[in-house]
Amino acid sequence: MVLLISVDTLRSDRMELYGGMAPTPNLIRLAEDSVVFNKTVAPSPWTIPSHASLFTSTDPFFHGTTAEKDIPSELVTIAEATSEAGWTSAGFVDTPWLGRFGFDRGFDHYDATAPPRPAPRWGVGITKQRLLEWLSDASADRVFVFWHIMDVHGPYGTQSPFAGRLRQLINPEETRYPPMSVFKTLGYHDYLDLDRFRCVEDTIAAYDEGIMRVDAAIGEMLEFLQDSGLYEKSTIVVTSDHGESLFDHEIWIGHGLFLKEDEIRIPLVIKLGDNRFAGLRVNELTRLIDVAPTILDEIGVPAPETFRGRSLLPTISGDRKEDSPLAFGTSSNTGAHYVRTEHIKYISRWSFPRDYVLKRHLHPKGNSPLVARIASGEQLFDVQNDPTESNNLIEDPEWRHIATSLRQQSIVATTTGMVDEAVVSVPSDSSLTDEEVERLRALGYLIPNSPE
Repeated sequence: MVLLISVDTLRSDRMELYGGMAPTPNLIRLAEDSVVFNKTVAPSPWTIPSHASLFTSTDPFFHGTTAEKDIPSELVTIAEATSEAGWTSAGFVDTPWLGRFGFDRGFDHYDATAPPRPAPRWGVGITKQRLLEWLSDASADRVFVFWHIMDVHGPYGTQSPFAGRLRQLINPEETRYPPMSVFKTLGYHDYLDLDRFRCVEDTIAAYDEGIMRVDAAIGEMLEFLQDSGLYEKSTIVVTSDHGESLFDHEIWIGHGLFLKEDEIRIPLVIKLGDNRFAGLRVNELTRLIDVAPTILDEIGVPAPETFRGRSLLPTISGDRKEDSPLAFGTSSNTGAHYVRTEHIKYISRWSFPRDYVLKRHLHPKGNSPLVARIASGEQLFDVQNDPTESNNLIEDPEWRHIATSLRQQSIVATTTGMVDEAVVSVPSDSSLTDEEVERLRALGYLIPNSPE
C-alpha cells in the first residue's frame, strides 16, 4: 500500500518535527520509522500548480496548470502510472481546486465532496473517515491512496481539544510586531478575519493549532494501519504543496504571490516498506517533483517518460554520485520564477505589471505601508548564510557571475517549457457550483476578473 498525504499550506519550520513550536508527536513517531528530508522546496506558492507538479513530476512552467487550465493530457499522473501497473487508486481531497482540472485522472475512486461544515476548514476528520471506510472495503495489497488535508490553511483556527491551547500562552502586550490594524490596509486580509486575533503571534499560534489537529488525525490513520497489519509494508509520504508567510518579511500573512522560503519550504517524510533507513535525515536539496518518481521506484513501477523529477532512493541509500539538481519554481500570480541551488536562490523580476498584481491580489487601501516593502525586481539570496532572505545580493559585484548564471538557467528553463500562465481567478464560464464558489471566496482564492 502507498499513502500519499498532502497537508495544504504546511511550512516545515513551524512543526516540532523540524524544530518549530507546533507539537507534532505523531509525525515525530512516524519519522522514527522514516526518512526525513530537511530541505524540500515546492515549485509554486499556491495549491493548483504545486499539486499538478506533485502529480506529474513536472514544474509549473512546463505543465502550465492553473485555475483556467487543466493538467495537459499528454502528461502522465502518478495515479495513471499506478493504475496502468494494475494498482487500485483512490483520492480524498478537501478543496474544490483539486476536484477538477484533471486531478482525478487515473483514480478508480476520487472523493472531492466538500465536507459539510460552516467554515472552510476542519475537514480532516471527515475525509479521514471516508478514506478509512473505503480502505476497509479494499484489498490493500496494491493500493495507492492520495489524502489531501486543508485544516492548516487559513482562515486559521481549529476545534477542541486543540483550539486555544497555544493561543492562551500569547501575551499581546509583549508582541514584537505592528498592531493588527496595519493589516486593514490590505483588502486581501479580509478573508482571514484577522480581527479575531490580538497580535501577529496570536495569529501564528492559531496556525500552529491547525498543525496540531492535523498531526492528531494522521496519528489516528497510522494507528488504523498498525492495527490492520498494513503499516510495516506500506510506503507512507507526508508533504505539502506550499508554505505560508506569517509576516516574515513584514509584508503579509498568506501565500500565493512570493517565492521566498516561507512560502515554498515544505516538509517531506517518507516511510519506506519495512521501515528501511528508519531515522535517517537527508540534508540535500529535494523537490516536490521528486516525490512521484520516488514512490514509483519504491513499488517497482517504471516512471513515465514525461516525469522530470528523480527518485530519491539513491540519495537515501547513499548510491547517488551526482550533485543535487537545480530546483525551479513559478509564481503564476506575478510571473516571477525562481532557481535554487543547495545554497543560492535567484528570483526573476515580475513579468506582470506591479500595479496590476497589487490591485488584483492585495487590494491595497490608501497608502499601505506594507505594499511599499514589496520587491518586484530581481533578487539573489545566499540562503545558506541568510535563511531569512534579508540581504538582496543582486547588485553586489562579487555575486554578479552567480546572478548571471542563475538568470540564464531561469530563462532557458522557462522558455523551453513556458506556457501562458493565468493568475488566480475563476473564469466567467467556470463550472464551479455556488457552494464551491462560496468556499473558495472564504479561502481568499476567488479574485474578481482582471481590471480593465
